[in-house]
Amino acid sequence: MHRGIFIPRKKTRIRWLEDDARRRATLKKRRRGIIKKAEELHILCDVQTCVLIFSPNEEQPEVFPNIEQAVEMCRRFKQLPKFNRANLMLTNVQFIQVDYQILKWVTDNLTTSLLNVFKE
Repeated sequence: MHRGIFIPRKKTRIRWLEDDARRRATLKKRRRGIIKKAEELHILCDVQTCVLIFSPNEEQPEVFPNIEQAVEMCRRFKQLPKFNRANLMLTNVQFIQVDYQILKWVTDNLTTSLLNVFKE
């Protein structure tokens, strides 16, 4: 195993890319990445995943794993009662709120545990 110097990558600022060529290149690279992540999630967690990516520069959308399976997953999701569907979907704000609650719980418990250790 190579033990070289670790050079961290610069954090990419998320913003609109005005240069068309750069935007297309970024789409191509990130599309591969998100599809790879969906496939890994499917394999590691035994869940069904699908990804649809629409681009104004292409006639057909990119579909993972394939059109038939994506349509079937969407059909099954749509057949769920609306109450169940709503429970399975989170808005960005809700996701952040849940994430915050988890982090707060972890922080509170860690703080309590550390205080107990120092009291002993």
